[in-house]
Amino acid sequence: MKSSHLPAHPRRGSALVTTMMLSMALMIIIASILTYSLSERRLNYREAMRLEARNAAEAVAEYGMAQVHDIMQNRYDMSPTRFTASEGTIVMPPASFWSGGHVATSGANVPELIIGTVVPVLQNGNSLYYFSSADPDNANDPLKGCYAFRFDVKVIAKATVTADASGAGGTQSCYMQETLSARASPLFSRAIFYNMDLEIAPGPAMNILGATHTNGNLWVMKQSSNSTALNFVGPVTVAKNLYADVKIALTTPAGASDNLSSYTDNVFFSTAAGGLVGLKGVPPSGGSAIWRDQKWGNATENATTDANFRQWSSQTYGGNLQTILHGVSAQVPPGISTYVEDPTPANGQDNSINKAHQMIEPPLTSLVDGSAYDSDVEAQKFSRKAGIYICANPTSSARDGRMPDGTVINIPARSYRVFAHVFYPAESVTEIILPGQPTYGANNATANTGSNRPAAVDAALQFPIVTIRANEMFDMRRSTYNYRSPPRSAANPYTLKNISTIDLDMTALKLAVDYSVSSMTSSQVYYTKVPPNGTATSAAAWTGFIYNNTTGTGASALPAATSLGAVNSITNLPAGAWNGAVYIESVDAHQPAVQSDFVTANPKYRNGAPTLIGGTPVNEPSGVRLINGRGHLATGGSNPGLTVATNDAVYVLGHYNANGAIDTTTTVGNTTNSGRFSDDTSEQACAICCDAFTVLSTPYYTNNGTTVSQRNGWNDALSSLRRANSTTWSVNWATTAPSNSNDDDGFATSTQPRRYPYSMANVDAVYNATHDPIASPTFGGSISYGTATTIRYLAADVEISAAIMAGIVISNKDNNGQSSGSANNYPRFIEEWANDGTAYQNLGLAQRIVAIRGSIVAMYESRAATEPWSWRTMNAPNRLWGFHNLFATGHFPPLTPIVMDYRRINFNDIDRPTYNSLKSAWGL
Repeated sequence: MKSSHLPAHPRRGSALVTTMMLSMALMIIIASILTYSLSERRLNYREAMRLEARNAAEAVAEYGMAQVHDIMQNRYDMSPTRFTASEGTIVMPPASFWSGGHVATSGANVPELIIGTVVPVLQNGNSLYYFSSADPDNANDPLKGCYAFRFDVKVIAKATVTADASGAGGTQSCYMQETLSARASPLFSRAIFYNMDLEIAPGPAMNILGATHTNGNLWVMKQSSNSTALNFVGPVTVAKNLYADVKIALTTPAGASDNLSSYTDNVFFSTAAGGLVGLKGVPPSGGSAIWRDQKWGNATENATTDANFRQWSSQTYGGNLQTILHGVSAQVPPGISTYVEDPTPANGQDNSINKAHQMIEPPLTSLVDGSAYDSDVEAQKFSRKAGIYICANPTSSARDGRMPDGTVINIPARSYRVFAHVFYPAESVTEIILPGQPTYGANNATANTGSNRPAAVDAALQFPIVTIRANEMFDMRRSTYNYRSPPRSAANPYTLKNISTIDLDMTALKLAVDYSVSSMTSSQVYYTKVPPNGTATSAAAWTGFIYNNTTGTGASALPAATSLGAVNSITNLPAGAWNGAVYIESVDAHQPAVQSDFVTANPKYRNGAPTLIGGTPVNEPSGVRLINGRGHLATGGSNPGLTVATNDAVYVLGHYNANGAIDTTTTVGNTTNSGRFSDDTSEQACAICCDAFTVLSTPYYTNNGTTVSQRNGWNDALSSLRRANSTTWSVNWATTAPSNSNDDDGFATSTQPRRYPYSMANVDAVYNATHDPIASPTFGGSISYGTATTIRYLAADVEISAAIMAGIVISNKDNNGQSSGSANNYPRFIEEWANDGTAYQNLGLAQRIVAIRGSIVAMYESRAATEPWSWRTMNAPNRLWGFHNLFATGHFPPLTPIVMDYRRINFNDIDRPTYNSLKSAWGL
């Protein structure tokens, strides 16, 4: 029997093979996917580790950069190895900072922070770096249009991340570098610099040609809607906010703002193309014209108005108008803070932060002054840095003063001592004797019997360099009246302060420096001695007389070179002492050590309140007065120029560092305008730094061939008289509230001037009998006009070439309703400069001119002269202000303070070889 055998189906075997092949392919794909996933995971993990390491290195670099910034801000030291030699001052973040991450905090892989050397950045070989407005890189730089000493400091950092137990990839290290560009900018590299709110509200046209900066708010407007404009031609930076308004209405003690809705567009800022665009106009969205400030036409400021202003101002002005909304920050000297107004005005204490005032205060020592001593602040004081230090006591009793090293000394009444402060090769303090100084030594017990004693004077030097004059003049603005408790009354009278002056004769100082410092045997100076009656108009004593203005508007010629003798020498002056700076400590202007910062233990400083000195109340107001400053001032040695600093108020009498020939030319491209350009190429940069700054008009004399007499200008004997011959004055002016019938301050008692405008000594009775106050010989010996109504002198033109750093009186201080007068009233005036009043108008006398070329700096609130601005004591001159061309081209006075500004640049990754190379180059 046959069995049947059927063969296997061929397709079944093929399917099996296919299935096996597909399974194997799938397994391969799955394996590949798993392998890829693991690789991707490892790559992602490694990338995460690298990113963590990079972020950690960046954090370390930023941590170090913040420390470098703080150290430079508080301790100005730009020596090359400032940080590499002091690594201990730089700290790392604590280990807990990295908690929860994978940054190595122990062993060889701990984070590293290295601060490199300080490298000065030169520009065409010059140490001063100019941040040109034409450079697109500087479009938004807050130093645009200014000079600065630039120093770059490189920071490098390393961080390493280690894998955790479940991770892979080993360790990852990243290296970063960042550069901090520290810019030490001279304060006087700006036309206007304010350490507090800046208010500008001029009536006439005003052009600001240099850069403007404020560490506070900018309040800007014109006083009226007229055809004249306020033009900011240079860049403007505001560390806070910009408002087209007044900070306080001049007639509203409550501080309500003026209504500017009807004002025309008369406030302009510069565009990147060099044009001017007004702050008032139609917004981009259309509609009616508004003031395009940070309120953007609204009653209040908010996020929307801020955004509108920020965008519009950036697009319109191209970086020439920037506020806090554009990233502008405060700029202050190292160790100094911005001014902060009293946050508690009603508590009877002055808690203002006024630390910058310490820059002009006498030196302190840790031994005597304890916690009030701050080495960083001391390094910024003029009293610590000036080569010549004068300690003067203008009061009626012996008082304690300081030497330039802070040592306490006693100065008898109406006396002074002088010291030379030498810094190289070693620091030393030497007592010196100035020409004309009567006494010196401990308690001024030693009389000066040397060749430069007071009795020895030559033809050009009538008075000694320093003269203390007791109760010499009245300042119509300074009063014991309590401004916080108006109105005036018998119980609260407006009582003028009688000022004792510390007079610094600038001509005598120049002669002494020429002889004792520059080893000259002759010098050209104006004669300061009043020529006797009968002096011929062709005589040198008349033609070279410092108060002669024979051409009416021009300057009298300098006399021939004057031979110098022992009378002009400075006794004991050590080599290298002169550095172009003179500091005058007035013991009357002392403040308690803590007063310049938080005043929490002393009564509120008001007008008329006694100054506290060691707990003893005194009230003998004083001021430093700069006299005979016409022509070039004292310059010599290695530091050209001159800086005079004091803790007291300053009065400049007449022309200063200028010849008095005022050029008002304003045509484009001119180089002669007295508000900007020097009289000649020999002029040096000068500065005055003080508690408050007042301009006294230039005395001018006439000579009819027989009689030499004063025609107009300042005279101490007339300083208490009211300003104008008008009917709007009351005999009860001091105790009656101001009104239309009582709008002038001052006495109406007739008096006679003195032969010398700055001396009450009656040295020439004949002169008094022939005095001619306003160019009318019918006036005779009195100063009455027509009837018995008395008027003060009409002021005369003044030309000043100097940077001014002074205090101001804050608007609405402690809610007193008073105004600072704004920046247009920054220099104080206390005379009749305009043709206000019938007497002047009848005589056809024009408004006088005050031309100041320099820089205006308000760093602090005044503490010695604390009275607010008022129209009642003055009529303003025609002010010709400008940014000095010397400052605009990088030439600054000696000891010009600097303010710090910083910029981060060149932040990037580097590799390990570059990192190690940088460390090696720094010796690390």
